[in-house]
Amino acid sequence: LQKQMFIAQFRELLMKVLVLGDARITENELIPTIWKVQRYYEQIISVQDSNITVNNIAFQFTVVYSNGNLVVSPSYAIIFISNNNSNLTVKNCIFKGFGINRTEIGSFANSYMSNKLEFDNCSFSDMVGRNALDIHSCTQFSVRNCKFTDIVGAIFITFYEESQAPIIKINNNFFKDCLGFSTGGIYLSYVTAYILEIQNNTFEGNRIQSSNTHTDAYIYKRGNDTLLPNALEYTKTVFLVSVSSQSNSVYNNYYYLYNSSYFSMDVLVSPSFYRKFINQNGTQDFTSISAALGTGNPQHELEARIVGLIHSEQVIIGENKGWKRNRITIIGDGNRTRQRVTLSGGNENEGENQYIIEIENTVIGDIMIQNIEMQKWQGGFLKADGGKSVALRECSFFGGGTIVHNSPGKLEITLCDFVGNSQLSIINSFINATQGTVDISCSTFYQGSFTGQGNGCVVCSQQCTACMIDGCQFIRNILGAGSSAIAITTQNCLLLSIQGNPFSRTVFSYFGVNDPIKGHFIISQSKKIYISYSDFTDTSFSCSGNAIRINEQFSSEITLLKCNFTGLRGINNRRSICLQAQLSSVNGFKFICRNCTFSDCSFSGVQHAIGNAISVTSPESQVQEINREIQFQDCEIRRNTGSGFGGSIGLDIRAQCIFSLKSNYFAENLGSKSNDIWISTVNSVDELNETNFATFYSNSIQPHIMIERNDSTSNIYNFINIQIELYVSSSGSSNNDGTKAKPFNNITYAINRLTYYELQSQSQSFEGTIYILNSTWSERVTIDSKQYNLTIKSGLELGQDGDIIKTIWRQNSSQYYVIEAKWVKFKSSQLYAMHECYSIQSDKQHI
Repeated sequence: LQKQMFIAQFRELLMKVLVLGDARITENELIPTIWKVQRYYEQIISVQDSNITVNNIAFQFTVVYSNGNLVVSPSYAIIFISNNNSNLTVKNCIFKGFGINRTEIGSFANSYMSNKLEFDNCSFSDMVGRNALDIHSCTQFSVRNCKFTDIVGAIFITFYEESQAPIIKINNNFFKDCLGFSTGGIYLSYVTAYILEIQNNTFEGNRIQSSNTHTDAYIYKRGNDTLLPNALEYTKTVFLVSVSSQSNSVYNNYYYLYNSSYFSMDVLVSPSFYRKFINQNGTQDFTSISAALGTGNPQHELEARIVGLIHSEQVIIGENKGWKRNRITIIGDGNRTRQRVTLSGGNENEGENQYIIEIENTVIGDIMIQNIEMQKWQGGFLKADGGKSVALRECSFFGGGTIVHNSPGKLEITLCDFVGNSQLSIINSFINATQGTVDISCSTFYQGSFTGQGNGCVVCSQQCTACMIDGCQFIRNILGAGSSAIAITTQNCLLLSIQGNPFSRTVFSYFGVNDPIKGHFIISQSKKIYISYSDFTDTSFSCSGNAIRINEQFSSEITLLKCNFTGLRGINNRRSICLQAQLSSVNGFKFICRNCTFSDCSFSGVQHAIGNAISVTSPESQVQEINREIQFQDCEIRRNTGSGFGGSIGLDIRAQCIFSLKSNYFAENLGSKSNDIWISTVNSVDELNETNFATFYSNSIQPHIMIERNDSTSNIYNFINIQIELYVSSSGSSNNDGTKAKPFNNITYAINRLTYYELQSQSQSFEGTIYILNSTWSERVTIDSKQYNLTIKSGLELGQDGDIIKTIWRQNSSQYYVIEAKWVKFKSSQLYAMHECYSIQSDKQHI
């Protein structure tokens, strides 16, 4: 998988483990696997008594809720080592924080004690916290061919015991723009060392908070070493062939000699980095970005800071215009106080088929653009035909045809907004990538209007090899016939990953717009599709439109995890409203749907679909020994209706297939042949029968499932009946059954009935819901079941604003609280609390 989310602990004595990110662009070119967690942990990898190698991983921190507060996870370190027998090797990995001026994090790696630590060809950047590498008591420590940039405290090493004589080798590394209290680069406190090398390193632009000295290294030797030669000569040997952009950048403090001194490394004759300020109205600055790029073939990095609040220029980065620079960064730094800068290429009625920034195919370095607002005009913002990578961060863009990426490198977009011209004007795609990989996170796509195949918010075509979306919002985009919010139109794309986390989900919604859309939220033919923590809500589709359309002609793996499909409606449409997948039986497939919710979705097509919410089809094939597998597990599927054969799910699989079906709940679904599931299969009765559905539960009208076989026989089965949605009303009664037509009269009684159903079903995976059917409610509730996940919410209709009308909960007595929750997972929604002493009291529970 390209993105993994779990925590690893290695404890076994001398256990040998290799953790390798193996996602590939081509057979010989790897994509770093992104490893992060979505819950609170102190560390991601904990190493004890083991030999561990980690290769080709991009580690990330995340922000999660813990005890009601937003915190960073992991809180202490990504990697933690705490045993003298532990050996850790980290190769080709990326460690990245939130930014040097942003949220504080822990360490990238922390060693309390260890035998051998090696870091080779790794990148450490954008961090403020407890030092990137925080090392204590390690026998052999090696860092080589690594890059440290924009870090508060790069390497911190401390050895406490006189008996420790470690081997320390920090060679062939690059330290740039690192900041610290004692030093920006390397802090070393030790008694004695068997080998100490800090050789052939480059230090550039590092600094400390108090002065301009010892910006690169602070060496504190506490041992009384009578064999120590002249301190200055020894330091020269240690820092052999290392260079720095600053003088007196190494500080030596010898405790027993009562001696300290400064040391200057060889001068960095040709700095790799220059910072230039751009101001069209300034006399001391460059007047244009083009002028700052310079002419000829300079190779050092350039940071161009636009300090005027408004800047107008069309920039071409190409041959003799910065093409050989290792990196070019364009940052909006309005008034030199980090205010966002408006960048334009001309007047609003100009610019058709033009771009504000163009990157020609001769460019070989990385390009980053940050803190820019695009001025509205008829053209786009960026066209990239070259560049090792292109990164856009904290920018706002307007209009269509915004980004065109024709480079084999990576396109990274973070914290950006894309806004269409209007709800009525058809525009070109916001992002169109024909090559390379696309990685978009925490960005918003809003009010675009698209039509035709290969158009939409994000389009990957031709030689584009991977598309990754994380924590993004696709809101109120008009998607005409053939278009989609995300379109993967090439079979060369190996991976489509769309995900979020419990607190920052990816959202697709047309909420608030009455006209149905004829396109799709997602259309893909990628070989691997992974969609998690994503919401598809409040949208009407017509014609061939639906939420997700998948058309696979090769071997494929499709995973849906913890996704919600809610309030999707079809108006004379032709496809299952949530998902329609056509899979290859010749090449095989694996379709997985776990912990997903499909609720209040309707199909009203002019022709039959096989499932109102979900349809998965695969044609006939006599090919044997090909894996074909369909999994549905721990899903909740409620109130899906229409003329489809299956009220919610339809499976038409005409080749031998493995069905893995476990612990799913259905309620109030309606179909034309069966109300929950319809299956057409070539599997025999011995292979697929009622035992496969032993842990399915339903309160839909029977029949629940129909299985039709190629011999024209059919079987009907019904699931165990339980009810995990109950209704309460002041006009209800405890003698009722808790349905909407016959509600109970209080929440306390309804909770007890839910617990009864839970114990009967012996299922721990479903969430109970109690709906209040009154506009006002008054009751003191104690929730003390240890068995249940519970939601209390308004059951009223939609208001004029499109939101569910909230129930006002009043407590008129002298009680300190109206809801007391003990030992239970509980949440409430769509309620108003009306009481001067109102509170929710909780004890040992998750709210």
